[in-house]
Amino acid sequence: IEPISLTDNFASLDAYELAAKDVRTFKIQRIEDVLLLDEASSHAAEAATYDVFGFTGEPFVAKLNLSVRAYRLLIEEYPATKQFTEPQSNPAFPYRFVGEVRREIGIGRFILGLPNEIEVETPRLKSYLNKRIKNLQW
Repeated sequence: IEPISLTDNFASLDAYELAAKDVRTFKIQRIEDVLLLDEASSHAAEAATYDVFGFTGEPFVAKLNLSVRAYRLLIEEYPATKQFTEPQSNPAFPYRFVGEVRREIGIGRFILGLPNEIEVETPRLKSYLNKRIKNLQW
């Protein structure tokens, strides 16, 4: 791989993976060994723009109303989201997230893990979530 950048909290490394010919994200704690080469990186310009959930793609604005639990878990798991959240005067959902995301999958995974704790306002995101749970069976 050719390193490109570290994430904000230094938990992950974005790098160009030569075998896959794509930019990938690697968790720092899973890296067991590093071998430095005397060659310059040839793919640094291919760095992608990631959203606060770690995904690339065409940006859109996501709007969520959050319970206290959802808010705390959101900023704990994704610290960069804190700048996009603010208190609001809704007793059921006392926090609001409004931020640019680049794919539904990252934020969608978070939302699906907290049923009844998050109210989704964004139609595009609602559609994605409804498709994900349409044939869900446990």
